Amino acid sequence: MAFDFAAFRNAQSSKNAELLTGLDVRGLKAVAEEHAPSSPEKMKEPTKRAPKPKVEPLPRVSEDIEAAIKAREERGLRSSSRVKDKLLGVTPTPAPISVSFASDGEEETEYYEGGRKVKTEGGAPKRLGDRKWDPKRYGAVPGVVCGTVFGSRMEASTAAIHAPPVAGISTGKWATSAMSVGKTFNLGDRLTFSGAGGRELSGTKKNPKNLRTAPQSLDQSWDHALNAALKRSVDTGKPIRLMRGFMNQGAYAPVRGYRYDGLYQAIRAWEDRSEAGFLICRVALVRLPGQPPLIVHPERAHLLTDAGAPTSTALSEAASSALSRNSSSSGSAQTDSTKATTPDAESDASEKAPPSKRRRRA
Repeated sequence: MAFDFAAFRNAQSSKNAELLTGLDVRGLKAVAEEHAPSSPEKMKEPTKRAPKPKVEPLPRVSEDIEAAIKAREERGLRSSSRVKDKLLGVTPTPAPISVSFASDGEEETEYYEGGRKVKTEGGAPKRLGDRKWDPKRYGAVPGVVCGTVFGSRMEASTAAIHAPPVAGISTGKWATSAMSVGKTFNLGDRLTFSGAGGRELSGTKKNPKNLRTAPQSLDQSWDHALNAALKRSVDTGKPIRLMRGFMNQGAYAPVRGYRYDGLYQAIRAWEDRSEAGFLICRVALVRLPGQPPLIVHPERAHLLTDAGAPTSTALSEAASSALSRNSSSSGSAQTDSTKATTPDAESDASEKAPPSKRRRRA
């Protein structure tokens, strides 16, 4: 019997929606109450090197420059324009650099971001700028408001919002930021985030390149450094900065660039399986209260009312219902998950969850 991917996807969406709407969020605190940065420490300024001693220029030998040039021509030796300009003290004018323009007359440049050619009105930063803050700090970054859009991931790295220009998870002792650009179940204020790993970066015989976007071919593991940081964030409750990229196909994706959407908290961690049967490390992220509302893509508002994507009203009702239920019920809503990592549900889930056979990882 052929594998029905559509049925599998619908089942996964329903399962994730039930899990997200059933999370216990009573322990979340507003950003303004706890996570607003108060007199944060700035990064240490680099040690300045002592200036080199100035060297006095050698005295110039007086000579007849015109006679020297004429003598060179009479000897029949080749004399480049560079030598003549040097003798005459003339600064050559550099050749103009060709620039392409868009159809509306504005200057247009292009660069590659994540293996995809991107066109911007300004030049793409190729190097990391001067950071004012340490990207390994948790919580908000001073001066960067929720909803800020960056033209490239390098700009976000310079602003200390999301340090790595390629990886989707940034870590210190725990996860400090995450980039949502791939296949995540997203309800805006709540979403599931998949872990890292599960791919052979060495490639295959037919395509021996670095396949960071290749299909999953191995089991993911919580032993992976990035996944372990996500799981520690569930235990510590430290907030995670979340960014959404333009390649995200959800309703909350930005039209262009990468947008900082505020602080989220990892509430729960569990293991799931892909359509190919490989293990996936997942965490449930919930947006902290007290932040500006999320921006909806102007062409994807219909996704919020489609089947399988609850509206904001339905989500609020489901969340209110979840608050009135015992937290252990939310721990048993996901039958394939490991034990819940929320403090209230940890003890109950450990008693009720049946032992599961762990697949041997490659």
